[in-house]
Amino acid sequence: MFCSIINGSGQSFKLDRETNAKDNWATWKDNSKPDTSRLNAIHNYIWFKYLFIQPDSAFILAKAQIEFARKKGNRNAEADGLNLQGISFSIRGKNKEAISYYDSSLDIFLELENKAGIGKTYGNIGNANKELGDNFSAIKYLNKSLVLAEEAGNKTGTITNLNNIGNVYTDLNELGMALEFYQRAQALTLELNLGNPIILTNIGMIHYRQGKLEEAIKTYNKALEIANENNNLRSVAIIQRNKGVASLNLKDTSAALINFKNSLKNFEELGNMEGSVIPLVSIGQIFHNRGITDSAETYSIRAFERADKTHSMESFVEAIGFRYEMLKIKGEHGQALQLYEIMITAKDSLKSNDMNREVYKYKYDQQILEEKHRHDQQAQEEKYKHEQQILLESNNRIVERYVILFSIVILLILAGIFLRIRHSRQVKHSSQLLHEIELLKERGIVKMLTSEKENLPIAVLDRGKIQAAIDGKLNDSDWKILNIIYKDPLLVTKAIAEHVDLSPAGTKSSFNKMYRAFNISDSKNKKLALIMRIVELSSK
Repeated sequence: MFCSIINGSGQSFKLDRETNAKDNWATWKDNSKPDTSRLNAIHNYIWFKYLFIQPDSAFILAKAQIEFARKKGNRNAEADGLNLQGISFSIRGKNKEAISYYDSSLDIFLELENKAGIGKTYGNIGNANKELGDNFSAIKYLNKSLVLAEEAGNKTGTITNLNNIGNVYTDLNELGMALEFYQRAQALTLELNLGNPIILTNIGMIHYRQGKLEEAIKTYNKALEIANENNNLRSVAIIQRNKGVASLNLKDTSAALINFKNSLKNFEELGNMEGSVIPLVSIGQIFHNRGITDSAETYSIRAFERADKTHSMESFVEAIGFRYEMLKIKGEHGQALQLYEIMITAKDSLKSNDMNREVYKYKYDQQILEEKHRHDQQAQEEKYKHEQQILLESNNRIVERYVILFSIVILLILAGIFLRIRHSRQVKHSSQLLHEIELLKERGIVKMLTSEKENLPIAVLDRGKIQAAIDGKLNDSDWKILNIIYKDPLLVTKAIAEHVDLSPAGTKSSFNKMYRAFNISDSKNKKLALIMRIVELSSK
């Protein structure tokens, strides 16, 4: 039997292991204490002192918690009390009754939208369904609980659900998957430095199922040590029973008998009749193998009577099979035959349960396939959307490039038109200046020819007038340059430099000096403007 972890702590109150039972009880009975403190105290008192040792007493105390919570209008505390009552039934192996209380608790938590309470109650309902053989319902509720625990960052809740889901996979004989869930739960347990015997017990059971008997017993011993430290009688009883089974397989009947007797004692102390059936049958079979028939007979009767009142078909088949063997040995063939027929019916029921498990496994596998198909389809859709997005972006980039290219072409055309117009205007302006210069030259020549003065210089440019206008003195190089450009306004700087024996840089420097002197600011036709200026001055 694999161990489930009960979801009950922390739904409405905070568990406090440090405060002893006496102090919790004193707080609960102290009317001067705040209501929440009193409710927290009774919750802890029930959880640590009675729930896993005397679950029937825990049920009664939880009733007192519920009545007080209703009186004070504390719905969370009321739901918590109902959950504790459900747990008390689960511990006693009465899972149908437990589900009834869990459902009542869940209704309140849903009404209050208490996600912690909802998640943990889902987990308890899942465990109860698993114990009743309804693995389909179990996995549904346990998965809901796991999702809520992970969303809330509740690592202890995550541990609980990982373990309990592992139990369902174990029930389906998916041992590899089960071990994976147990190991994930154990890793979180070690991370939080929690001592949890249940997960170790389940890992030990996997070792047992895999035939690693000695390793299983070592794991059980570690689990048993933690269970005793935590005073968890239910876990202690289960571990002792499991150790007994492993010891029998190792042919160590003495160790097996001790463990089964201890397990039986603890299950009976808990009031868990269903849990006590396997130890009773196992002890009886050991006595039978040793030839102690009277003791074997006694244990077979006790096991049969208890199995008849439980909901566990596996326990019932074990008990009735052993009782049938004992009746045959005693020669009571009539009763043996009746039990044989009942046993066949029970085994058929077990086979039906096995078939149900297979059906569930098929449904689960189909669900996984559907999930995978949906995931693949979604991935394909996402890939298609991504490719379409890339294509759209690529098309947009191409359009942008064409727009940019078109814009550049338009700009180049406009720039060309602008430069062409500018050049045309510049040429026109230059032509106009040249024309005016020619006119001025002609006027100067005419003036010189018509002058009554004798011995006038043939050159049109008058150096004296020009220098007087700028209040400065032109050097010989400057004067040479002026005469050269006067004769040929279109000569370039390099050609002018050759005529005056200057470098192009020296010629340019001379021009710049004259531009400043004559206040020539026309940046386009400075040279022509200079010629115009000196011709005008010479003509005055």
